Amino acid sequence: MTPSLDILTHPLPWVDSTKLIRPTSIVLHWWGEPISVRGIVHLSELLEKRQLSVQFAVLANGDIYQLTDTADVFCRHAKCANESAIGIEIEGNDERDLDANIDQFHSVARLVKYLQNMYSISSDFHVEQHPGDIRFYGVTSHKQVDTYCADANGKVDVHDEYVRRIIEEVKSCN
Repeated sequence: MTPSLDILTHPLPWVDSTKLIRPTSIVLHWWGEPISVRGIVHLSELLEKRQLSVQFAVLANGDIYQLTDTADVFCRHAKCANESAIGIEIEGNDERDLDANIDQFHSVARLVKYLQNMYSISSDFHVEQHPGDIRFYGVTSHKQVDTYCADANGKVDVHDEYVRRIIEEVKSCN
């Protein structure tokens, strides 16, 4: 059963909506900036400045935004996983911001479940590596993805316990 979601839109104008991916994973990120009253506009500015993009954002108040025309548009959010992953930015600076926000947590879990149902993505994380190719499967964090990418920048978001709790929440909704 697909959970009902209120998804707002705020397309990022610099994203090429013609390049699509075959999603097999979901990668969770946090913004790495303090929570801002400017919300989605603040994230858009950060992404443009950093020359990044992501398919979804979940604000501190629990609002979910889709930042691309479709969820399978290619975005630059986690170096080695971009070809196979849907990215979700979660508003917050660190684990304290995420752990303290129950409404946001439930929105992230509902969005993950929705995307899993839409694209048949498992909760269980694994990686398939072949010469010149790497594909991610399941629900994970940018932190975990970077351990497989030789030229990654070593981001520490999102912490393992948060990802574990999201997966538990999603599985309990079955």
